[in-house]
Amino acid sequence: GRVYHSLINLISSNPNLKKQCASFVRRICWRDYTYAVTALFPDSCSINSTPIRSGYYNTTNIRTAITHLNEEQQHRFHCWKHGKTGYPLVDAGMRQLMQEGYMPQKVRLAVSTCFVEGLGLPWELGMQHFETHLVDFDKCINTQMWMNAGCVGFDPYYVGGEYKRRPYWDDGAQRNNSKGEYVRMLVPELDQLPEWVELAEKERGVGVYRVDCLYEPWGVPENVLYEAGVVLGETYPIRICNERIERTHFFERMRERRKGMEKDEKGRDLV
Repeated sequence: GRVYHSLINLISSNPNLKKQCASFVRRICWRDYTYAVTALFPDSCSINSTPIRSGYYNTTNIRTAITHLNEEQQHRFHCWKHGKTGYPLVDAGMRQLMQEGYMPQKVRLAVSTCFVEGLGLPWELGMQHFETHLVDFDKCINTQMWMNAGCVGFDPYYVGGEYKRRPYWDDGAQRNNSKGEYVRMLVPELDQLPEWVELAEKERGVGVYRVDCLYEPWGVPENVLYEAGVVLGETYPIRICNERIERTHFFERMRERRKGMEKDEKGRDLV
């Protein structure tokens, strides 16, 4: 009650803070929501982080998850941790985490989604990495976020392609603007790239195609990259996998695993 009335008074005295206050309230609601879910499912925050949707689960526990990784997965995990995936927003967020022990909320969703869906890695390892490096680490928030990212939590979110859209991450990265300053600041290798480049029909096949240089540098013509001092594979990593293909495989596995979940008469998962 005190927080609510304090925010109302703050907005009354300065209407320009309404958007920021609304964002703060959403964060508080999310925090309290994770506490409530943890109270309902206390084993989810136990040492083994028991998944809420057990039918979707495919890994034993945090301590053994790393042993399930093959050589390619170990490589992807290493690149993700050090901000060298070739996906600029993901790399920006992970570099900020290593430098400051922090990243904005929407960027956390983006890097966790990329980790699980795009790179095909066990959510437990991402959860453990965040626990090690976040200065604002909260056990309940972190566990529930990563379980949802792995589709084994109480309220799985499907950010999916949202982290590709500039309005999504420009609005959420805080220290940036529509020119992609968040990525430019943390991935200086790409700082000289233009925001957009248009490719003619003969190059992409369907009209004029607009490439967001700070999202998909692999789609930028070589001459534009050269003028910006970017050489993929040398000055900035080539993306380590095709996330569209990986996401397709991920959701195929999820649909198959969902068959093991007990459901009610309407086909909804019972947890």
